[in-house]
Amino acid sequence: MTTHLLLDEVPNPDRYDGGQGIAQEQADRLEEMGFTDHWLRCRCHHLVIQHGRFYSEDSYPDPELFATAGMLVRRFNPDYMLVHPMGVDDTGHKYGADSSKYRVHAMRQGMMLADLIPEWMERGYNILVTGDHGMNADKVHGTTTSEVREVPLFMIRPGVPGRGDTNEVISQLQLAPTICNLLGVPIPETMKHPPIV
Repeated sequence: MTTHLLLDEVPNPDRYDGGQGIAQEQADRLEEMGFTDHWLRCRCHHLVIQHGRFYSEDSYPDPELFATAGMLVRRFNPDYMLVHPMGVDDTGHKYGADSSKYRVHAMRQGMMLADLIPEWMERGYNILVTGDHGMNADKVHGTTTSEVREVPLFMIRPGVPGRGDTNEVISQLQLAPTICNLLGVPIPETMKHPPIV
């Protein structure tokens, strides 16, 4: 799992890095010190995170994040991995969604993923690419406008031909049950929306 981690979610962060959260090199140092799987399971709100890498700054470089994701797949072959880059969001807040910098950053993320997807497909992974929100020209999100609420979803599945742009509208609440289905995990009763597959 490679994702953004809020400072208040880090157990005793000042003990490890002066209060800035756990960055890649700090996570590696923690691993060298013996803070591995057991430490993450016991300390991160009792979540079972087997091979987590966390960052705390929105400006954390996307190339580093995707390189770490590639390394985690090669090294540990996880059943599930969430990669949550912040680069496009950070650029959107600085320049707005209608800027060339925002569009170029989104294209660069696509190119970084394009380098990883063939390897992940060979390993049999189902790949879902989406966003938790969009961005508007005013450099914000959190509103109810279409450019903020409507985000693409790409599903890349081994042995399943692509369907192209289906023009289907689905709820983000369908993603969690879909992931459960793909992993062969029972869908909890609390998830009321149907899975996509």
